[in-house]
Amino acid sequence: MVTAEAPTSGGRRIDLLIEWRDSSERQYAAAIEAKLGHHVTSGQLPAYRNHLWKVAKERRWLAVVAPRLTARTDRTLRRNRDWRWVAWRDLLVAHERSLPDEYDEIEYLQFRRTLWDQTG
Repeated sequence: MVTAEAPTSGGRRIDLLIEWRDSSERQYAAAIEAKLGHHVTSGQLPAYRNHLWKVAKERRWLAVVAPRLTARTDRTLRRNRDWRWVAWRDLLVAHERSLPDEYDEIEYLQFRRTLWDQTG
């Protein structure tokens, strides 16, 4: 299940929450905090991590996706060691390489082009 703007306690929202189960019914979850021109706010990452602990106690992945690793984001990640920074460019390159040809419809191409333009 994929949820955009997934609500958490305290009125916060995870940009993208991905949840799934494997064949042994183990629960997995990934939280992606997507940054385009904004910084991580105080308390945001711990709140999202705590929410993921409720969803998937042992199998979770937490990432901040941003165009570049700023000093401010780096300091925040040092205080939240279970989170990882991923460059938008690296994520988009990996995504583009994995796409089959049938995903070349014009609307999806335009969306991807906008992401590339916004992320530098």
